[in-house]
Amino acid sequence: MCGCPRDHLCALCFEGAWDNLRGCAATRGEVWADDVARRVRARERCRPWPPHLARAADLARVKVDDLTRDPRLVEALAAELARWAGRRWAATTAPDAHPPA
Repeated sequence: MCGCPRDHLCALCFEGAWDNLRGCAATRGEVWADDVARRVRARERCRPWPPHLARAADLARVKVDDLTRDPRLVEALAAELARWAGRRWAATTAPDAHPPA
């Protein structure tokens, strides 16, 4: 980091942090989807993953809040987490998919 405030990263530091943390957010998203799939009834697994709005967005933010103090980066990471959760959900709940172990 260049010395910019950790809660308001400059563009260069933001991009560097994004590059370093987006994989973590993606992994957390996949784990989130797997955890939900294990807990819900089979009939609920046919529903699509919720859009990144309201409560789902709040939950996603909580899951990445420990990674950065910059609120813009929290939002970006939460959206990335939600995107990967949705991908994982679709892959694991497809009719020909095997349930998560």
